[in-house]
Amino acid sequence: MDNNDENNIALEPQSEAPAQNNSEEQVSVETPVDETPNPALDIDNSPDPDLPVEPAEPGNNEEDTAQVEATEYEQEPSPPEKITAVVAHAESTPPPDYNEPNVERSSKGISISEAPKAAQKPTEAPKASKKPKKAHEESKPKEPHSDPPSFGYTNKGYADDNQAGSSSGSKSEEGPSSSSSYPQKLLDKTKNVFKSKDEEPTGGKTIVDMSEAAEAREPREQYDNLFQYLLACIGFAVGLGNVWRFPKVALENGGGAFIIPWIIVIIIQGIPLMMVELVVGQRFRGGPMHSYGRMNKFCWGIGLSMGLGSLYVSLFYNSILSYAFMYFFNSFSKDLPWLSCPTNNSDCTSNPAQFYFENSIVNSAPDLETGSGVVWPLYFATVVAWFVVFLAMLVGVQSVGKVIYFTALYPYLMLTILFFIGVTSDGAEHGLEYLFEPDWSKLGDFTVWQAASEQVFFSASLGFGGLIAMASYMPVKNNTFRDSIVIIVVNSLTSLYAALGIFSIKGHMAKDEWTKCHSNETPNCDPSLTIRDYVKQDDASAGLVFIAMAKALDLIDNTEYGASVLSMMFYLMIITLGLDSAFGSLEGYLSILKDLGVTKKFGYKLTLFACCFASGLFAMLFSSVHGSFFIDIFDKYGSVLVLVFMGLFEFIAAGWIYGFNNFARDFKLLTDMKLPWPFMILIKFIGPLSILITLIGQFVLEIKDDKFLTYLDDNTPYPWWAQIIALLLFFSAVIWFPLGILITCYINRVRKTFGWGEVDFDYEELIKDIKPSKNPRWQQIIFSLDEYDYPENLELLSDNPKLVRRFPNNAAALDINTDTKF
Repeated sequence: MDNNDENNIALEPQSEAPAQNNSEEQVSVETPVDETPNPALDIDNSPDPDLPVEPAEPGNNEEDTAQVEATEYEQEPSPPEKITAVVAHAESTPPPDYNEPNVERSSKGISISEAPKAAQKPTEAPKASKKPKKAHEESKPKEPHSDPPSFGYTNKGYADDNQAGSSSGSKSEEGPSSSSSYPQKLLDKTKNVFKSKDEEPTGGKTIVDMSEAAEAREPREQYDNLFQYLLACIGFAVGLGNVWRFPKVALENGGGAFIIPWIIVIIIQGIPLMMVELVVGQRFRGGPMHSYGRMNKFCWGIGLSMGLGSLYVSLFYNSILSYAFMYFFNSFSKDLPWLSCPTNNSDCTSNPAQFYFENSIVNSAPDLETGSGVVWPLYFATVVAWFVVFLAMLVGVQSVGKVIYFTALYPYLMLTILFFIGVTSDGAEHGLEYLFEPDWSKLGDFTVWQAASEQVFFSASLGFGGLIAMASYMPVKNNTFRDSIVIIVVNSLTSLYAALGIFSIKGHMAKDEWTKCHSNETPNCDPSLTIRDYVKQDDASAGLVFIAMAKALDLIDNTEYGASVLSMMFYLMIITLGLDSAFGSLEGYLSILKDLGVTKKFGYKLTLFACCFASGLFAMLFSSVHGSFFIDIFDKYGSVLVLVFMGLFEFIAAGWIYGFNNFARDFKLLTDMKLPWPFMILIKFIGPLSILITLIGQFVLEIKDDKFLTYLDDNTPYPWWAQIIALLLFFSAVIWFPLGILITCYINRVRKTFGWGEVDFDYEELIKDIKPSKNPRWQQIIFSLDEYDYPENLELLSDNPKLVRRFPNNAAALDINTDTKF
């Protein structure tokens, strides 16, 4: 029979058909159907009630005759030759075998199909039951439809969910159910926030792709050597906070009384948190957001908060650099303008350096509600600062690494010169005495401990995310324990080293002012003040760097060009210190843009230029007559408080959310050594608890002393709009960790999960050679550690048969009989 005739044709029965049974049955014969429509043939397998059925001829009741329906299509009868061929095929067909899988019995007759079908309609049931899709059919992409994909969620995720559950298979074809229509519409509106790819569902969940896409598993650009990496981290950690902020904070909090809490905070908070950041960056190979996202799905908000904190700091940090650029440009003069008062100006009396800073550099208004305008020379210096940062980072980490050789080492040369000039000056002993002679009464003052904690975070650049980004450029196998100790110790010693020279100069200045007062050279001075009282005086918010040192350089050297040369060298040191920290701050949030694929889409150079250009425009705010007040707002509520909160979040993430057992495993993976138990206590318990006490005490003290959201020396409250700016800065940065947890919970609720990409090394390959070590019982209880840090590698301990007997699951790999008694 030809393929063209393989159709189901209803025809009249032949009276001479052989009898099969005494009962009257209706036989439906099915043959393979050609799915191509044929207008001359009827392809329906079932009887059509609307068409006439010819009765059987009389006299054949005792025979079993087949009643075959005759139908007409478009009022044209079937050709007689086709009917004859079909009848011949039906007569030659053997009786059906009911044991065959393709034969079905119905009340009307027998249905025979020569080939299995994906879905067969029963002869009686009016509704079709769809057969569930096979595994290979599920992986096929669905037909395109008009609705755009939302939030990376596709129907494939619903199909997997429905097959895993009890819902019908039709949902896998029809898409989301009505109960999930609202989340689907909500995700449709936010599809542009998080772009994602159509990836295969994992565990019934669709992945929201947050990875670097094509950059996944590709090795990250790395520093040339370990020394370059350490210089980059030290240069980022050592900055203006060590030179002007540390001496200023020590001056305000009792000198030696501040040093003792500061050292304690370094031990219980600084070193452990430095270790956490370097381990996270080196292990998870990304910026802050991706590193914490890969560590645990609930922790990506920490990285986003760090990026915003780095953004806020970099905005005002380069504005402080602009002060140094202004002094540096004006140092190319024989007569330094800040050494004498302008003529015919009664406002400048005994302190021309402070007058020059307030009226020629910042040109500050008396408060936030007086005056307006931009200080254009200062803004030009800010643009120069951003342009220098852009040029230094233009070629990426390799460029920064080479620039670091100068920017990280030159400040130590200059600090050494200032140290010897300071300690050999007349009156230096008064400043050093104040620095190292503790005021024990202030040890009970919580403000001192609060200031010590803030200073450690700011000066060591903890919580910015820059150290995490820098650590991600190191090889996986690198001793982060050594690096943490080296960076934090060098940073702390740099603060002390700078304080020695500055307090020596401060002592010299105090003795000089005391001498002038008692010799009646200074009008309207208080002769009852002692030299120690002069040491305690703070000239301004940026005092020791831009005012006190400006005076000291002239007092120390009286040669014709000595003051100008020392001034250029000193302020160049300030510039290099600020540039190091600016590199790290910019890298902190630029790495997030890189990991999100922004630099991949627009290019690194264009992204870097856009960031620097936009930051330069925003710097007009800090170059206005109110710039110093905005710097104070960004410094306190966008920097210091945010950093302390970031430290608390990082301790919680590493010690509690990620699991301390996992963190200890990662530490051993990177360093080939176990994490010492004192640092276990610090990271899991003492570090976060001490920060929490600091934060609670800070808010309680500010509210109690009515210093919350105040400025100036008389604690003037900020205007209402400035208070809103301060609160927005603070909450916009710290809110992302708790908000990220809620977002992740919601994403999991709609059966989705964030995909943060893969690291650029084979983790399974790297850990297979790590020899397990046993954790003491008390560490297992206190820190929730496993008995062995790498139990999957117990076969490496095959020389210990007792251990093998305790872990029979590993006996197969060891090929040891576990029934043997040892």
